[in-house]
Amino acid sequence: MNKGVYTCFDYKCSKPINHRESKYNVIEDIVGFAKSNIGIMVVWECKGCGQKYFFHLRENDPNNPYDYVEFYHKYKTTGKWLD
Repeated sequence: MNKGVYTCFDYKCSKPINHRESKYNVIEDIVGFAKSNIGIMVVWECKGCGQKYFFHLRENDPNNPYDYVEFYHKYKTTGKWLD
């Protein structure tokens, strides 16, 4: 089962995660959220090639240090990411 896709699978891609503070933090790359029959998905776009990827939004998960909904809402309302 896919627990999280945080990097681009395209071997030709030009280093898509170098701009991130952490390789697992896709907050800057989020393009939205999608409701599907398998749950709510975080959709993000690779800055290197434009390919879109997704993974399950795991709310209230103690193993997930990022609150994607809060960060994304903050960015959409203020144009800035939370510190």
